[in-house]
Amino acid sequence: MDYYTEILNDLEKLLADGQYDDALFMIRSELRMPYVPPDFREKLEEMEKRIPRNDEHTMKVPDEDKIRELLKGDAESQMYAVYSLTNQNLRKHKVLIDDVFSSDVLPQAKDILIYALIEQEISEEFTLNKNGLEYRFVPRYCLLPEESDGYQEAVKQLKEIYLHEPSLYQFAIDLLQEKCFSHLPLSYEAEESGQLVEAITGELAKMFGTEIK
Repeated sequence: MDYYTEILNDLEKLLADGQYDDALFMIRSELRMPYVPPDFREKLEEMEKRIPRNDEHTMKVPDEDKIRELLKGDAESQMYAVYSLTNQNLRKHKVLIDDVFSSDVLPQAKDILIYALIEQEISEEFTLNKNGLEYRFVPRYCLLPEESDGYQEAVKQLKEIYLHEPSLYQFAIDLLQEKCFSHLPLSYEAEESGQLVEAITGELAKMFGTEIK
């Protein structure tokens, strides 16, 4: 199950349980991301329309104690906790962020937090445990996925490959974004773009039975 499917499943559960404030918070957090796949955006917007409109949806932001409690929960709770944290000034939550990075919280949740740290240009050093590896990084000196030379070069190559197949090109960009996002806090160099493109076209070939000539 990929990241976007997990988010949609979590949102369906929140809506089914009538937890409209939490669902609205997650939807709007996702829509604020710098890149949202068109199909995913459409589904998010459809879900937002299913939320009853009234003045009670204030999207309350949990305090740090509540966030810590949520981080010990299931995948849905962890994602909500991280979204709540990224909507705040992260300079005020160094200890909490260190605890998140050293825990077994979902890798996708850690990626979202790393992205937010880079966006806010945080200058402190962090140690991250993710997928069995340890990283030391200073967010201010890291690149957002779409800023890296590897990402930008891969976009050029994919545009050329799928010049006459715009729907496949969009799928390719979605996969590229996922790969670069999950690679954080590292970024791809221009010379690594060929490997990215090869992996993406290979996945699309398996998904749709297409061959790149």
